[in-house]
Amino acid sequence: MRIGIIDLRPESRAALMGRINMALEEAGIRDADVMEINLNDPGELRQNQPDAIVIGPSAYSRLDELIEEARALFRDSPVALVLESEIYGSRGVALRKRYGVVVMPLGDVAHMAGFLIDAQTKNQPMGGSRAGMVVGVAQLKGGVGATTIAAALSACWARNDITSVILDFDDLNPQITSWARVAPQQREVVAEFLKRGQVSIERINEILSPVESFEGKLVAVAQPILYNEGFQYKADVLEGVPSSSGFVVGLINAVRPDFDVVVIDLGRSWGVASFSALPHCSTVLLVTDDDGMSVRQTLDNLQRLKAESGGSGEFDFTKWNIVLNAYTGRLINPETLASEIAQMNLMPPEASLYTIPFSERGRQWGAPGQSLFDLAEDSCKQSILKMASNICPFGYSEEPGLMDKIVGRFRGSLQR
Repeated sequence: MRIGIIDLRPESRAALMGRINMALEEAGIRDADVMEINLNDPGELRQNQPDAIVIGPSAYSRLDELIEEARALFRDSPVALVLESEIYGSRGVALRKRYGVVVMPLGDVAHMAGFLIDAQTKNQPMGGSRAGMVVGVAQLKGGVGATTIAAALSACWARNDITSVILDFDDLNPQITSWARVAPQQREVVAEFLKRGQVSIERINEILSPVESFEGKLVAVAQPILYNEGFQYKADVLEGVPSSSGFVVGLINAVRPDFDVVVIDLGRSWGVASFSALPHCSTVLLVTDDDGMSVRQTLDNLQRLKAESGGSGEFDFTKWNIVLNAYTGRLINPETLASEIAQMNLMPPEASLYTIPFSERGRQWGAPGQSLFDLAEDSCKQSILKMASNICPFGYSEEPGLMDKIVGRFRGSLQR
């Protein structure tokens, strides 16, 4: 196993190497090479890439530059960011969300060992070449544009050379399935897997449907043909019927190794599939439109679900963000929405509020190969680019705007 270290100061680099050696011992990984990387002269590492990249504490002041360079040189190598404990405590979650990398404190050897085990597993021959992040797109009121956002993000990543798979969990209105023009035979195989409550890894390609005009970089997994075979329908309480939770977890684990991003359109039913998928999401986007009553309904439903969840991992709000469908641009503004979210005290200050200026032209998506991202005016496209890059970075360089971290800004004003 090859581990590349990027750190700027010799004393920090020495401390990091010591922690990595301890982590390797704890993980039971032998025959590992730990090497310093000079990004200005990567040498043979361009061809013989490291199995993992670890960026050390003294690189904190240059993270934007160093992470971008490391990703450009070593595209398939997972990246971890190691921070001093004080910085990790105050900025760890925010940096994880910003850069989409593993973040850990210097003293957490167990966390580092877990990262190295995952990196080693990912680079084994049968383990695939990627470890996709999982993005859930949720709604708590129909008609807010959640499916439109899911398709737009997937299309944006695919257009920027980030391979994506989109899972259609919307049994009431399987729009992704229709958009991807999934063949009936593939939908029948999905139903077959679901009836058994598990996914056959050997047959996973039978349910992956390439979306037209994306050159294989965007594929979809469809809903079954019949509603009563749908993802959200089956539950443990139905006698003799496997729960769809086993299928959902198996499906996510089956597609993650071969795609950079797994996007899930969670749908409006909020059945077994949605609750099974949420703990496996690294990011959740809750979509609402800019109608005041719709916003209130969405927030009230979110608060109720959280209260009834019993502290389970389904509502880990450190992973949640809000997407405002600002189609009308006049019913409720982002500042008002951010203030209401802050007053509820559900989401942490690091939560982002993304505003997408939906357009009439962009809302007409649905033809093969077209999405809101492909059709909308430039202002809408730029907003989607910014959101997509924040979640899974790919080199989009525009500086964060007013709406980033606006929830935290309003919470701070409330506390004062």
